[in-house]
Amino acid sequence: MKNLSYSIYFIIINLFLFGQDYLWPTNSSNTITAFFGEERPRRYHAGIDIRTYGKVGFETYAIEDGYIEKIKIDYKGYGKTLYLRLEDGNLAVYAHLDKFSPEIDNIINILKNDYNSQVFEHYFEKQEIGVKKGEIIGYTGDTGTISGPHLHFEIRDKNNISLNPLVYFYNLEDDIAPIPQKVAIIPKTKETKIDNFSDIMLYDITQNNKSEYFIADTISVIGKFGIALSILDKVNKQPFNYGLYNLELYIDGELKYKVEYKEHNFADGNLVLEERNYNLKRTYQERFYNLYNSTPNLSFVDKRSWPEYEIDSGIHNIIIKAKDVNNNSIIIFGTIASYENENIIYNIDETDESIILKIDEQNNQRDHKLYFCNKYDGDVLESIDIKSDTISIDKNLLIEPFTVLNLSGKSMNGLNTHQYYYQSKDKKIESIKGIFDIKTFKHGALIQFQENEFTNSDSKINIIKKDTTLSYQTNRISQNIITTEIINFNDFENAIKLEIEYETKPKTNIQQNIYTSIFYPNQGLYLKKGTFIVDDNITNFTNDSMLIWIEDYTNTNNEDLNFLSEKYALEPKTLIFKKELDIHFEYEKEELGIGIYYYDQKNKKWNYLKTNYNNKRYSTSVLSNEIFCLIKEENPPEIKNLIPSINSTYKFQDLEKLSFIVDDDLSGISNINNISIKIDNEPILFEYNPYRREVFYLFEEDLLEGTHILEIQVTDNVGNINTIKGNFIIKWAKYSL
Repeated sequence: MKNLSYSIYFIIINLFLFGQDYLWPTNSSNTITAFFGEERPRRYHAGIDIRTYGKVGFETYAIEDGYIEKIKIDYKGYGKTLYLRLEDGNLAVYAHLDKFSPEIDNIINILKNDYNSQVFEHYFEKQEIGVKKGEIIGYTGDTGTISGPHLHFEIRDKNNISLNPLVYFYNLEDDIAPIPQKVAIIPKTKETKIDNFSDIMLYDITQNNKSEYFIADTISVIGKFGIALSILDKVNKQPFNYGLYNLELYIDGELKYKVEYKEHNFADGNLVLEERNYNLKRTYQERFYNLYNSTPNLSFVDKRSWPEYEIDSGIHNIIIKAKDVNNNSIIIFGTIASYENENIIYNIDETDESIILKIDEQNNQRDHKLYFCNKYDGDVLESIDIKSDTISIDKNLLIEPFTVLNLSGKSMNGLNTHQYYYQSKDKKIESIKGIFDIKTFKHGALIQFQENEFTNSDSKINIIKKDTTLSYQTNRISQNIITTEIINFNDFENAIKLEIEYETKPKTNIQQNIYTSIFYPNQGLYLKKGTFIVDDNITNFTNDSMLIWIEDYTNTNNEDLNFLSEKYALEPKTLIFKKELDIHFEYEKEELGIGIYYYDQKNKKWNYLKTNYNNKRYSTSVLSNEIFCLIKEENPPEIKNLIPSINSTYKFQDLEKLSFIVDDDLSGISNINNISIKIDNEPILFEYNPYRREVFYLFEEDLLEGTHILEIQVTDNVGNINTIKGNFIIKWAKYSL
């Protein structure tokens, strides 16, 4: 064993560990950082990612005898990619490579001259480049669209269907079961009520033992609904969160939904936005798996799965089973009831010493418990059995200063009662403030108002139009949030303001301007606010009809940038696009450096969108609703760490490559065509790595002795240019000029 090279030793070890016909594809590690079937922007992850610990240059191997079918080189996407056709007909894909084997690189150098480009895609004749199992075919890297160095590896069948490598070909050492986070119950119709509300409701999951969990509350549901689950997986000794392999939902013992991430057709990529719950992801920044069949044509989903659920009157059991690719499994138990939540408290009074609750005598008082807590800590202060129609709460139990008491009850079968919020009589509301929020579903929308502080006042919400006002009764969904029931999209037609009207003396009214439009299929869309325009005649959405509107947005970072417009939020952010939507900013002048940007709220930065100028408008196309703004970037890109440096002298053997780093403050360098390099007035075919921001060129021939002219030009995405031109000198070369 000591005489074996490291790479051969690694191959033997992996044959032992994985015990499969296919060889493990690299000697970087056995660690997988991302699984097959995980969610990516508008696509599924079609393979596995293998960890390289932030480094490049690990060997990659032919996993079986075969031949190279295709090489693709790009600065985006998969970067440098090798496609290996195996003897059994399957296709192995190695992506984000740094380079290929020396033999293959020699062929690549010929091809790049033939194509006159460093970016190309080339198919080889069958058996033109044959390889043997275990042969080095390349080295791991960080090329393409990537967040860090790793090997992306896929196995596809003869029909280009991607196969889960950890199901068919490799074993994984893992004994950690999936870890559920939350369950969501989703209304599917206007009439649906979940714990008396029309909104999506989230519920905590409690662990019972190693493999069993339960939803603590009995959930009240009336009408058609769906279920979604937030869940993640872990692997032994690894810090990463992984996707699931299998999920099943049973209601009263009957299988209602099953998904299994085993094989993937690339044509199904966009369906991820509906198979996973895009609404919940955008609203709560948390990924949920839908446990209902919203994507009937998706191969992952069992064809027996139901699109929605409706239960008869009574108590019903739900079971969710989840397992990872290594068959580590858990089960989640829950209860759903088709009853409305009960009203149990009908009057509250207060003395100097106590708060007195009157209980509805028509309820079976011994069948309930009552919980109460102060808003400032949220902990339950007391849990008592209801044994009389009057309960007195000692104020000494409450954390001072007492402001709001949150009261809730639970029947012995686990069904929650209505929540009550009681405000101390001593508390005075100086002014009522808050913000509106419109939440949309396929079946309509609801309006919510979030108070800056609890008011304990009755209210209604109005949609104000030019010639009429529509009014809606409200419920308090939580301590500081007031909501309407579901409203038809048509009610928002030509709306100009939202208003909440409190029943105070005198009455309190809070208004917010709104710029809304109703989109109907194939009828186009036009919406304008200030200089911002949404204008599209062909765009379609997943909804048959929907509501779209514009909001002003001010809370962003980078306020030192040169903003040429207000910041506009296109809403709702939960809307799923089928096609691109055209947006525009009106601006009189066509000037260098101007572009449309969207704000990444997670990373707190503005990102450039490809922008065109025509007829006093800057325009772009988008696939999601974001915060948009027109920004002028005035600084050109920087060129750093240039080798060879201008006016420097080198020995020929000391100058193996030309390289430099490109940096841009804002718009970035998204196209290799934005960079040009000439040596002695002749263009060269260089490489560009966007992840490292590195431009480099390996000298294929020794430079001649003498003075050489170097010219570099870098243009950012909005046209700002940086040019470097000068000389460098070669001494002690093999040859003279």
